[in-house]
Amino acid sequence: MNTDIRSRSLPFYCKSAAFAALALLGATVGPVEASEDIRFELTPAGAVRQCLPNARGEVSVDAGDSAELMSVKVEGLPANTAFDVFVIQVPNLPFGLSWYQGDLTTNAKGKGKARFVGRFNVETFIVAPDVAPAPVVHETPIPDAGANPRTGPVHTYHLGLWFNSPTTPAPPVVRTP
Repeated sequence: MNTDIRSRSLPFYCKSAAFAALALLGATVGPVEASEDIRFELTPAGAVRQCLPNARGEVSVDAGDSAELMSVKVEGLPANTAFDVFVIQVPNLPFGLSWYQGDLTTNAKGKGKARFVGRFNVETFIVAPDVAPAPVVHETPIPDAGANPRTGPVHTYHLGLWFNSPTTPAPPVVRTP
């Protein structure tokens, strides 16, 4: 356990910015063929800009035969802080369908990087042909669903990044008159 990870509470206005601290805009990328490499910048979405005004990042996805290698680099985030990376349907609220991809932790300068192997191209989608029971593992902070909804293929071409813990503090909000 990293004892340097912050553990105070986020102000309400930052919590209400939802779980995508950098509802990281891969929106301009759209679907890309499986054989193509992808590069795009990450920028804070909506109200998150007020909470993390210097946040930015970049993503590179190197195409492979059966999977891609996605590298995520960020800076301007709180130092020594754990984040969760999500693949999401849309880059702003309500984010749509999403899945947890993995972890990214910043260093003392607020910079971080992570690498993930998976499908990150036109073949990236979520599908549920019918309702099925799901294990309920977590009751808090957001309870798990006991079953999935039926859904046709939904493509997920965006990334979201949020604090690993709902108790992690945000930096002070910069306000201008």
